[in-house]
Amino acid sequence: MPQDELLLDERTLLELLNSLPQEIIYQDLDHRIIWVNKIIIEKYGDPDKITGNYCYKLKFKRKNPCEYCMLEKARDTGEIQFKELTTEDGKSHLVTFLPMKDKEGNVVAISEITADISNIKKEEEKLKEINRQYQYLFENTGDAILIAEADTFKIIQVNQRAVELYKYDDKESMLGLSLKSILRFSLEDFQVNKFRRDDDGSYSFTDKHKCKNGDIIDVEVQAKSIVYNNKNSYLYYIRDIRETIQVEEEKLKAMMKQELDMAYNIQTSFIPAEAPEFPHIDIATYYSHFRVVGGDYFSFFQENNKVGVIIADVMGKGMAAALVVANVHSSFHTVKRFDNTPVKVISILNDLLYNDLKDTALFVTVFYGLFDFEKRIIEYSNAGHNPPIYWSQAKQELILLDQSDIFCGIQASNNYSSYQVNFNKDDIFLFYTDGLVDIRNMKEERFELRRLKEIIRESKHLSAGEIKAKIIEAIDSFSSAGKNDDISFVLCKIKKLKGNGLHKLQKRFSR
Repeated sequence: MPQDELLLDERTLLELLNSLPQEIIYQDLDHRIIWVNKIIIEKYGDPDKITGNYCYKLKFKRKNPCEYCMLEKARDTGEIQFKELTTEDGKSHLVTFLPMKDKEGNVVAISEITADISNIKKEEEKLKEINRQYQYLFENTGDAILIAEADTFKIIQVNQRAVELYKYDDKESMLGLSLKSILRFSLEDFQVNKFRRDDDGSYSFTDKHKCKNGDIIDVEVQAKSIVYNNKNSYLYYIRDIRETIQVEEEKLKAMMKQELDMAYNIQTSFIPAEAPEFPHIDIATYYSHFRVVGGDYFSFFQENNKVGVIIADVMGKGMAAALVVANVHSSFHTVKRFDNTPVKVISILNDLLYNDLKDTALFVTVFYGLFDFEKRIIEYSNAGHNPPIYWSQAKQELILLDQSDIFCGIQASNNYSSYQVNFNKDDIFLFYTDGLVDIRNMKEERFELRRLKEIIRESKHLSAGEIKAKIIEAIDSFSSAGKNDDISFVLCKIKKLKGNGLHKLQKRFSR
């Protein structure tokens, strides 16, 4: 490479480092500062007085290295080290110590990168509040709930309704008891006795249970395997079916409705109530849940001349799917603050979801696309989600963006790929969940992609909202038998672009 090109690359790298919002200090193995980025200079003044100084003297007026400093460990192990700290102003920071190595692999310097993570901490607090609300549902549901260890059958968690149903004095008097003192069947008996297996992997049956005072009660049980506090466990939802008085039944229904409404309100707070408005793109959205709470999710992200669209579908229904949706929502809006590139977002989402779902039958399909209106490209990654439909106005052609990788939550550290599509004015993108194409009519015929494609082709001259109305009209007319899944879609139509010229269609590159 010519010297002038090499210098240009170095200048570009320095400009990039100086544009980052993090504090960067490049120092030798004795904490002596070699180079800092623009943020450090603006904060501490004359760069000549910074270079050659010691990091701990510059930032903290200390005579010795800071207690939290992980430079020596990064130097000795050759591995990246992390440290979280809170400064006097109450802000939270994540400090990364990145070893810099020569060609022989020897550590020759350390890059210390400090990032403000105060906003992430706020998101964590929001997640704690969500967990608190779900805990409220656990305690106030109309059903008794028992959780027991799979290997010992020892009861490790109950709600107040279980205490009342089995006539114990309090929760503590039930904890530690064997399930066998209450239940006639264990989870191991399900396959042998051929109990009814529900769509979400749970088993349902009626049984007779014994209370503390010896009473035998008729109950309806729903049971499934879960992981609770990192242990394989059994979860039992138990309903007393002795009550036949109409007043009690109505009271129970009202209570369940109130709790489900609360769960619905929590989940729908994650879904945009209205389509967002952006300068260069016309967006229309649709969300319809099959049950009170569901497994569909979509959201948006804007930064400068970029707009991100994420759509996901949890393979499951009910409360379990809703809990995973909450996880996807929180994780996405945390990860994108640091790196909003689709392949990075999908990769981190997968690793986070795998830790939670690896011992369950649940997984998640995710598509994340990032529109760049300066470059006129959408960069995207797809983790097993339905292929988006793309209408190219220039080519007068419908294209299925069918490149995809494995679902999220199936295995850790997947090598996801990234793809690009160039777009122009009046191009259309339709992102959707499988409920849209799986709608069936009275003849058990599926709605299928071909009907969607035809609607887009015939309505390409309309606005995003008008095309959305055409799709809704078509599915309502087709599905006279009713829907049996959550349905969501996001329709995007390019309004105007920066610059001139058309672009070639597609390019692929891997992470």
